[in-house]
Amino acid sequence: MYQDGVGKHQWLWRRLLWSGALLTLVGCSRDPHTLPLATPWDARSTLGEVHAAWNSSGEERAFANAMRLKEPQVQFRYRVDVNNRSGDKLFVRLANFQLAGAQGLEVAADTARIECTLAAGETPGVLAGELWVPRSQVDKIDGFRISALAVPLSDRGRARYRDWLKEGRTEKGADVEAELAQYAAAPACAAH
Repeated sequence: MYQDGVGKHQWLWRRLLWSGALLTLVGCSRDPHTLPLATPWDARSTLGEVHAAWNSSGEERAFANAMRLKEPQVQFRYRVDVNNRSGDKLFVRLANFQLAGAQGLEVAADTARIECTLAAGETPGVLAGELWVPRSQVDKIDGFRISALAVPLSDRGRARYRDWLKEGRTEKGADVEAELAQYAAAPACAAH
């Protein structure tokens, strides 16, 4: 039942880590401002798109946390919009917004996180914030990355997610149900 002779818990952690890698959207889109929003059980099954916009505020700093920085930094503001094309209400978790350079390496990051439910259609400003970019990297920003989880809250969507979660942890059925109830009770996404 478990691959390569690994135990049940090791198999589960490997599966969760692998699925977490799938949930982390890496700038694979042709448009550096748009990434697909996929289901956790099938990365090819897209529910919509995540769009991001960012720009410099013009503010600079040479010090942070009472220490001189290696090089000055420029403040950037960002906004993340989500388009739900699924037709179902979705639970969405967005976190760890990053601006990336040409090789996909992190230029700057923000640890902001939001969990909310999303109606069908476009919702602007689901996540927004500020981050500081080293001045030498300002012209090298080539896209963004974000950690995202989207779960359809329809009966069918919750059943698929429940089945996917229960693989390897059948003794935790009550935990899965509590997680799904928490997702369904999340507040509606609002513009920030």
